[in-house]
Amino acid sequence: CNLSIDKTSTRIFTITTMGMFSIWDLRTFELIYTREFYKRAKMIYSFKLSNKVMIVFENEIIVLDSNPLENKFDEMSRYNLKLNTISDCKVNNNEKILGVATVSAAAPEVSLYDTEDGFILLKTLYGFKASIKYIDFSTDNYYLQ
Repeated sequence: CNLSIDKTSTRIFTITTMGMFSIWDLRTFELIYTREFYKRAKMIYSFKLSNKVMIVFENEIIVLDSNPLENKFDEMSRYNLKLNTISDCKVNNNEKILGVATVSAAAPEVSLYDTEDGFILLKTLYGFKASIKYIDFSTDNYYLQ
């Protein structure tokens, strides 16, 4: 099970490996919402600067609107990505860039996406000689490691 805490530290978002998404009230520990995605999940990330929660599956990334005033958790279609097998993904510290490492039949690659108003491809990096298991951004947002 992966978990992430929302920007106000009032809710916990969880996703199981088998795709069960749940939201818990951190003050009362009551279950607020659940949804079964019926696909294998890799990770969950709650944006700290906006009301969005990102769920990463094996070949897809979706983002849900997590506005605490509405409790609807609708998919934000402009943020959905369908990709080759995802090995890792990270959002940089100012949450403006999403880095996604994928593996295809040809070779591993890392794609960078703008996150301001949907995921917009900025650049894809090729030429890696081995598979990529983990990526991360430096704390100053200048380097992808």
